[in-house]
Amino acid sequence: MNKRANGFAGVSFLLAAIISLSAVAYFVCKVMERRAYNERWSEYDECGLG
Repeated sequence: MNKRANGFAGVSFLLAAIISLSAVAYFVCKVMERRAYNERWSEYDECGLG
């Protein structure tokens, strides 16, 4: 029973780590995407079209 509990704890930790890293990667991609979007359209804001 002890090995099974240790295995379950290991799987739970691995799953939590994967979910956490996925969330961080999602937010980093969103921030970079937003920055690229703002940089692209900043030229239009400067000339008055935005």
